[in-house]
Amino acid sequence: MITTSYCIRLSCEDYEFAEEWGRCLAEALGKSRPYAPRWDDNLQRWIVKGSSLLLYGLLKRAKKDPWILKPYLEEYPAEACRGFFDAEGWVNVKCYQIVAGNTDPRIVYLFEELLGKLGIDYRTYQCRQKEFMINPRTGKIYRRNNENRLFLAILGEENILKFAEKVGFTIVRKQVELMKLVGRYRGS
Repeated sequence: MITTSYCIRLSCEDYEFAEEWGRCLAEALGKSRPYAPRWDDNLQRWIVKGSSLLLYGLLKRAKKDPWILKPYLEEYPAEACRGFFDAEGWVNVKCYQIVAGNTDPRIVYLFEELLGKLGIDYRTYQCRQKEFMINPRTGKIYRRNNENRLFLAILGEENILKFAEKVGFTIVRKQVELMKLVGRYRGS
């Protein structure tokens, strides 16, 4: 039985990401079977949830200071970066780049450090966002909490190929775009 007060939950549109997240959550919690994604008709998203007082507390503290996760993420930098880019990133084939964005600069700086450990160079830049956003699913208008968004961009053949080899994507649609970009460098 899952206790909702210490529930760790993911909601996403990609089954592959939800499945991998459920596998990693089960591994982190010492479970023998992965947590299975469940489709939520109301949200039109995949949901994965597990329960752990210890992990819940750690993640709650990490919201205030993401750097407390550094010792855990440093053990698996490629996997950590894959999760970050699966959640926050995309491939821009036309511009020959892989990009991830977040409004919390501390998170972006943490992943800069992890990419550095993998020997992948990057560029960071900041863009101003519109003050309001419209939820495409519901049409509701929301005010953004932060007016700036920081982007972590991987550019250049050597770095893109290293990213493809060492990190990659779990999400198939993003992996397909990455392979298109790699194909441009390899002439196929």
